[in-house]
Amino acid sequence: ARAAFVKAVRAETQERFRDGGFDRFVMTAAPATLGLLRAALPDALKAGLTGDMAKDFVQLDAKTLAERLSEKVLM
Repeated sequence: ARAAFVKAVRAETQERFRDGGFDRFVMTAAPATLGLLRAALPDALKAGLTGDMAKDFVQLDAKTLAERLSEKVLM
């Protein structure tokens, strides 16, 4: 299940990056999943990765998530 999740995240991120949806991003995930996501990123996506956080933020509302990520996004 985790491998399928990583594959889906990679595909969606790669498509949006390629289509100009963003030019840089911060990646967050639980520690074990973050390692798998990092390993799965192609070089083109790695170039846009400005930071990562080994934290599971899935339960946060949008405002709290923005506050937690603001420091990484402003890099």
